[in-house]
Amino acid sequence: ITHISNFRKVKRIEDVVRVFHLVNQKIPSKLLLVGDGPERTSIEMLCRELGVQNDVRFLGKLDVIEEVLSLADIFLLLSEKESFGLAALEAMACEVPVISSNAGGIPEVNVHGVTGFISEIGDVEDMAKNTIHILEDEERLQTFKRNALDRAKEFDIANILPLYEQYYEQIKKSEEELKKEWRPQAEERVKIDILLSEIARAEKIVPSDEEIQKEVDHILSHDASLDKEKVKAYITHTLSIDKVLKLLEGK
Repeated sequence: ITHISNFRKVKRIEDVVRVFHLVNQKIPSKLLLVGDGPERTSIEMLCRELGVQNDVRFLGKLDVIEEVLSLADIFLLLSEKESFGLAALEAMACEVPVISSNAGGIPEVNVHGVTGFISEIGDVEDMAKNTIHILEDEERLQTFKRNALDRAKEFDIANILPLYEQYYEQIKKSEEELKKEWRPQAEERVKIDILLSEIARAEKIVPSDEEIQKEVDHILSHDASLDKEKVKAYITHTLSIDKVLKLLEGK
């Protein structure tokens, strides 16, 4: 049984040891812990408390993870937070079934009942039960191993890269279609805006200083960094057009 992490609290390595403790009572096993970090000392103490220190190996940081995974029958990833579950994918690529929590993106990688099993975060008993279920039958173990490798192949760059390219093309196409759809409407709006401005000038329709100042104060109260004169010009233009529209509606 293997676990690989940076030994931080979020990885819940205490759960890893407790799961191993329960499994080891039913099926004699070894736990290989790869990595190092702030939780290592407390995990070593827990191993002694549970009496499994002789069956747990702290291997520290390793450059060649594949060599350890090639010895494993089960990989434990019991984190309370996990963005994707790359460690699980690496294990599956080495034909190792995964017992995991349901944190973050792990369920996107580990298929429950196919490549391993998924449990609620912290449910040590269920994780141990699922581990034993896989290990107690050699034929079942081999099936899970094959499934794990098959699943890992689905994430091969040759398969994933075209999906990303297709997605980006869809986004690009959507943006271009939106531009084509909105450009005529925007151009039409500008023409109408110019026409209304000309009517306002011809009819000498101008908002009062009080109306303009009220709107300017309102906008500057939300963002005092704005240029006051530009805001005033914009408000004058907008209020003039509003008055023209009301005049036309009245007619």
